Amino acid sequence: MATAARAMPANDHDTFADHLASPPESPTDSLPAGFAYDGDALMYQAGDKADFVASRIDVLGETRDGNRWNWGKLLRWRDRDRGEHEWAMPNAWLEGDCGEVRRMLLARGATLGTDRKAREHLATFLSQVRSTIRIRAAERLGWSGPVFVLPSRAIGDGDGERIVYQGAGSPGRAFEQAGSLDGWREHVAAKAVGNSRLALGIAAAFAGPLLEPLGYEGGGVHFRGASSSGKTTILRAAASVWGPHAARMVMWRATDNGMEGVAELGNDTLLCLDELGQAPPGVADKVSYMLSNGVGKARAKQDGAARDARRWRVLYLSSGEIGLGDAIARDKPGRGAAAGQDVRVLDLEADAGKGLGAFADLHGAAGGAAFAHALESGAINHHGWAGAAFLEALTADREALVAQARRDVEAFKRDNLPAGADGQVGRAADRFAIIAAAGELAASLGVLPWNDGEATWAAGECLRAWIDGRGGSGAGERAKALEGVRGFIGAHAARFEPVDPIAHAELRPVNHRAGFWRDGERGREWLILTAAWGELWTGAGLDPKQAARHLAVAGVLRRDGKANSLSMRLPDLGKQRVYAVTLPDDGAEHLEHVAQG
Repeated sequence: MATAARAMPANDHDTFADHLASPPESPTDSLPAGFAYDGDALMYQAGDKADFVASRIDVLGETRDGNRWNWGKLLRWRDRDRGEHEWAMPNAWLEGDCGEVRRMLLARGATLGTDRKAREHLATFLSQVRSTIRIRAAERLGWSGPVFVLPSRAIGDGDGERIVYQGAGSPGRAFEQAGSLDGWREHVAAKAVGNSRLALGIAAAFAGPLLEPLGYEGGGVHFRGASSSGKTTILRAAASVWGPHAARMVMWRATDNGMEGVAELGNDTLLCLDELGQAPPGVADKVSYMLSNGVGKARAKQDGAARDARRWRVLYLSSGEIGLGDAIARDKPGRGAAAGQDVRVLDLEADAGKGLGAFADLHGAAGGAAFAHALESGAINHHGWAGAAFLEALTADREALVAQARRDVEAFKRDNLPAGADGQVGRAADRFAIIAAAGELAASLGVLPWNDGEATWAAGECLRAWIDGRGGSGAGERAKALEGVRGFIGAHAARFEPVDPIAHAELRPVNHRAGFWRDGERGREWLILTAAWGELWTGAGLDPKQAARHLAVAGVLRRDGKANSLSMRLPDLGKQRVYAVTLPDDGAEHLEHVAQG
């Protein structure tokens, strides 16, 4: 590759001035007047004085995007350990005092002059240096046409044009590699066999690159469970597909603005968010929508013009002791996750039901803690290889492999989506299907050491667990729950009395009390006692817990955090737990008339 570097002749009698502003050795080399390289230094000659500007910075080419916007320069230099660095610098960063440019160079080992003149000379050099080599700039990691852009390289055929990442954010160590692919297969991936939640998490790490070619939106899977159940271990194992988990995992306690940059850096790969319970007030609600929708806030530049919003397409994994609905209800009492939000972030019970937390097969480990420790050690020692290997195979035959993944998606839904499932369950099945297809594809390419069907089995198990946790697969079950509670109140409205007996002293006492009622902004709220709640569903033939979940999804039942019942102080009874139901408007007047005798 041609560079903008002009090596100093190996002649001790040559002076520095002999090489200033001399004609370039090729059309691709053009240093600004007054600048030259002196060994490993970039110097500026003013009269008889040569000033040190920086360690040698070569310009490998000028960058721009496909629309010939966002120009920049691909720079190369060596640190003091002789390690080589490349960075695509946006020209826009040269505005002002160039502080961001200097910070980036210093962070990666360049030596810069510190006085005012050296700063000015560096800005002049970077602004005026030219190259006839053109390189395509990608503002985001991920797909750029048929090429997948990573921080240090682009994988795929770019029709002979080099493509480099020139984004505003720095991915840091998020794609760093350690150990080996074989080591990762043995010490991380192999341990997922027979462990549905773990296998789902690892397969999900390969799903990001399939979202764009398959035409699917982003979204999340949230592992909910008790402390030390293994949910964070799943995220760490999944993160190791792309890099070290310490650099890839983000805590939910970040602000929603901060999450935009994180999401953009996770574009088309994987984002891992840990400890939902630590999310600041309001963040869980906003971030869950933002991540799935794939676009950040609209902002204005200093001159008032609209700034391009950040965009991404990401599949993310999350963990926490509470679910998304619980986090939202904590911040906004009386409100849980909306139905559409539940599908954007699939709330999955982390416990696999085998008495081992999130795991079912310990692969010979002495216990769950020992298994988790071995798995995390494997992820620490071996990471960053599997994602790159998957991309190399995928880009080599993208059309055929994407078609294979599409067939696997349809097969999964055909075999695992319950008959009569409503649209929300269908959307959830899409995500599990993409994860299953990604895992099967990675296994067929030899990246995952799994047998055929392992990823499909894991995703199927998790889909069924999600459906069970939701309370069923169809709108029919929700309608049945609504019909049951409406029928019970209609038949037993006379067994309810007002919460405020003084305000309704004219009403007669009730026999076999089923609960209380009160009027609010949404209409009449029926507070059903726990004993009557069990009576209700015994007669309706539904499980009380699942019925409560259905009514909560329908917006009929008011929840208290993760609990479906509320704790209230009631007349004559003191503090009791009740199920707070507000029925849709139809039939409400008749029920109120019956309740008032």
